[in-house]
Amino acid sequence: MDKFQLLICDVALAGDIRNVVHRGVDNPVSFPERCVLEFLHGEGAITNVRDMGEVQRHQGDERKRLNAIYGSSIIDQLFPGVATSLPLRDTRIVSFDSSPRGVEKTPKGKAAGKRVAKARAEATNLSDDVDPFAATGSADTEEDDAAPDGAVDPSIDGQV
Repeated sequence: MDKFQLLICDVALAGDIRNVVHRGVDNPVSFPERCVLEFLHGEGAITNVRDMGEVQRHQGDERKRLNAIYGSSIIDQLFPGVATSLPLRDTRIVSFDSSPRGVEKTPKGKAAGKRVAKARAEATNLSDDVDPFAATGSADTEEDDAAPDGAVDPSIDGQV
């Protein structure tokens, strides 16, 4: 029995980043399945890949599972031969429960809260004494929205 790496990831269907399926904790992919998805949807279609553990399966059972989902023609094309071993894992993939390198963990405590609030205020160019929702300038009136004399307003039905 082999230990196959389980992954969570986002799959851009047919490589279209506007049409993405998330394969999360409730529906992870095995490492060989990731290879199949990349083969089907294109290089770079699989993103945000994280290791979430492993599952023990026989090579034959994993191949049967992949055949049932994706069809034997795809699996045989990607992993040719009856006795070809499926890949088990990629050690370069970051663990699901760890932060990626170079990413700072969220600060905690009262001082951190003040730093975050200050950063947000600077980012939005607001201070504590300014109401961002206060009206600035003249209020909108119906006169402002009216069409000039003699002009036809296309938003009003019945005008010709």
